[in-house]
Amino acid sequence: MGEKPIVSLRVYRGKEVNFDENGKIRNENQSIKVFYNTVEWTNQLKHLRANGYIKVDVESAKVIKSGKVVSDYQDIESIKLEVKKAFEGNKEVVMTPEQKKIADLEAKLEAFMYGSKPENNETKNSEEENKKDVMKELRAKYRDLNDNKGGSPRWSEEDYRQKIAELENNQ
Repeated sequence: MGEKPIVSLRVYRGKEVNFDENGKIRNENQSIKVFYNTVEWTNQLKHLRANGYIKVDVESAKVIKSGKVVSDYQDIESIKLEVKKAFEGNKEVVMTPEQKKIADLEAKLEAFMYGSKPENNETKNSEEENKKDVMKELRAKYRDLNDNKGGSPRWSEEDYRQKIAELENNQ
């Protein structure tokens, strides 16, 4: 029987990682020893999340021969990286063309419902930015005068100025 690396993993169960006052993890945990680069190793990595583990640490990697530890495994960093990739998975979710189309339509619907234009990646004109700032100020002033009740999103700058003048005259 040849030399085989065996990896010792510390796995933690739970929904979130909890720490005590000394910074030690309080979650239920156990040590798992698995032979590296075997079917068992592949299945263990594949099902880390499904087994309810919230955190996985590589404790050690040893080379054994005939049931006795011969030495430490030299490339433990690659094992840690492999475990990290398997546990965290692919964080970047690739959207299908249908999902992209749905997201685009939802953005357009929100823009239509709330009276704002859909965001474009084009550069904004400074006049438009100034007009938006003026509108924000007028809306804030209207809310202050009208007991925190906002106006209609369809009101123009002139409408807001007229309503503000009416409220100031009534007070």
